[in-house]
Formats: sequence, structure tokens, C-alpha cells
Amino acid sequence: MLLYHGTKIEYKESILNDGIFAYESDKVSNDDRLNEVAIYGFSAWEDAMDFATDNYGGDFEIVSFETGECDVVEDPEYKDASLYGKAYAVVGVSAIECSHYIDSEEYYNN
Repeated sequence: MLLYHGTKIEYKESILNDGIFAYESDKVSNDDRLNEVAIYGFSAWEDAMDFATDNYGGDFEIVSFETGECDVVEDPEYKDASLYGKAYAVVGVSAIECSHYIDSEEYYNN
């Protein structure tokens, strides 16, 4: 499954060099897998961009990554896709390699 992750532009170089690192969410879920560390991503890059601009302002980086054989769980926070599109959590991994997709400079200049 191909997913997109939106973040602050200042993390671009680090993420592209080292990958996305999992982090622990403070949200409690009925799915025990989501109560551990996870890497979150959206199924559409536009949703990752909307998330990044809403949370980090106008300067963003969108990366894409393949989940491969990883355990992927639908993120219940975005289950109804009312604010953003479908989001997923990749669980059971500490980091995942990713590729640059688009950043704010490219988006606003095209």
C-alpha cells in the first residue's frame, strides 16, 4: 500500500536521509496495536498536504512510502474521512524509508 505523510519542511532532509520514525500517539484505541508506536500516512497526497498545512502552516513536505508486508491499521481518528481522507497507521516498525513527493515550494510554484 502506498501512503503519504505530511510534515514540516524543516524535517525534509532528515526524513529523506533517515526515513520516518514511529512515534507514540497519546490517543487510546480499542485496537491494542494503535496503543503502541506507529507511522501514520494518508491514502491520498492531497490529504497529507491538508493535514500538514492545517497543523504546520504553509511550509510542508509530503513524502510517500510503501507499507510492504508491514501491519497496517485504519486510523480510527479519520475513519469517517470528514476532515481529511482515509488515514492508516503502520504498526510494529520503528522507521520506514520514504521518497520525496512534493513540498510547499513546488506546490505553490506550479
